[in-house]
Amino acid sequence: MLHVTAATVVGLTLSAAFVGVWFLRRNRACKDCGTKLDVLAAPDGLHTYEVLACPSCPNAEVLSHGSRNRFAFCPRCGRGALQTVAERLPDPPGQRLVRVQENCQVCGYGDTRFVSSDVEDSTAPEPPPKKGEVLPFRR
Repeated sequence: MLHVTAATVVGLTLSAAFVGVWFLRRNRACKDCGTKLDVLAAPDGLHTYEVLACPSCPNAEVLSHGSRNRFAFCPRCGRGALQTVAERLPDPPGQRLVRVQENCQVCGYGDTRFVSSDVEDSTAPEPPPKKGEVLPFRR
């Protein structure tokens, strides 16, 4: 019978965590030039993937749950069948611009998303008030 000690279990768990962190960090490097990729868009309530762009070459990537899997979760049907393809567009001065084509293989949802660095979203809601902040009453 196999006898497993607590030290063995802890050692294997730490090794698996180290390999996982190493794998995620490795995916954050450009596959063409090896430079660290900049995050242009993180997962939010609608999109379950992040968009990254290389600062030194025209490469763009889409990472779903930390891997270069081309499929993310669809915002319409919720299945992991949303095919995402990133294309780097000519950069405006001081920005990186990426177009992401989204196509769901299950429900047929399709959309085009443009992601850019250094662009403020004017439709973003105001942040919630901080504790202790005095709120003015409307008159």
